[in-house]
Amino acid sequence: MNRLIELHLHLDGSLRPDTVWELANEQGIDLPLHSLEEVRNQMRVPENCKTLEEYLERFDLPLLVLQKADALERVTFELVEDLAKAGVEYA
Repeated sequence: MNRLIELHLHLDGSLRPDTVWELANEQGIDLPLHSLEEVRNQMRVPENCKTLEEYLERFDLPLLVLQKADALERVTFELVEDLAKAGVEYA
């Protein structure tokens, strides 16, 4: 029997783009982006990512919305839900 295990992940790198969009709107955060698709693109690491700084920029949007306890609770629940749907048994 194969077990799926996630050995390393970061909460701020595991948010759903639609959650970032919703939380920003709920919290009154004025994002520099104007659509959910732009949020998705900003959170996605490009294949031709050349620097650590460019990679770490992908965490900027999630960090903006993770400054409140209820947001942390929501995204933690969603991450566990996503891992379970993927069949991950331990993370």
